[in-house]
Amino acid sequence: MTTALHPATHPELSLSGLLPRLVRQRWTTNTGLSDDGFCDSVATLPLSQNWSMTLRCTTSDGGINVSQRGLDELGVSIQHAWDFAAINLAEASRSEYGTQFWMRPASAVLGPGCPDGVQVATSRYPISSWLAHPRAFLLLDDHLHTILAAERLVYLVPDPATVIALAGVGHQEATAWAQRAQETRPRHRVQLSSVPLLLVQGFPQDYCLNT
Repeated sequence: MTTALHPATHPELSLSGLLPRLVRQRWTTNTGLSDDGFCDSVATLPLSQNWSMTLRCTTSDGGINVSQRGLDELGVSIQHAWDFAAINLAEASRSEYGTQFWMRPASAVLGPGCPDGVQVATSRYPISSWLAHPRAFLLLDDHLHTILAAERLVYLVPDPATVIALAGVGHQEATAWAQRAQETRPRHRVQLSSVPLLLVQGFPQDYCLNT
């Protein structure tokens, strides 16, 4: 009689450690396997035509990409795990005064002559994760609308740790500044997007001429 060996689940895989991660759609087909102990495809959820969400779990040595089998081990669907991850993200940025964001003028990143805007960050975890769940993205967007007093904001996300919100820019100008943001990206950071994006019904969407 033989006994099937169950994969060794990563000992630090937990609901409390889950965080959403914003990735380009192509990342989901080009990436390797999960490192949560199952060596399986990474669990993903499409957000729009070009954007998806994956889940990472924080660990003592950084973090791990989570597979659907990892979620099964935790007893949750990807939808519920996604919601848990958004709650974890918000809790990590909460202070006694509420949710805390750090900001500086967009010109600090893009240089002189850029439109009115800000770079936004949090004290923990990549700021781009806030764009990977509608509840988090809407909260951030509402806050930035108040700060910038703009009708519509355009977002530049050259790498996971950088989010820049620009006010009052059209498609052509936004595209040029997205390229500029990519040029100024620190080389040690992974490229995320060289095109601007918009918040559309709670989800990130590439800024195209017809949006």
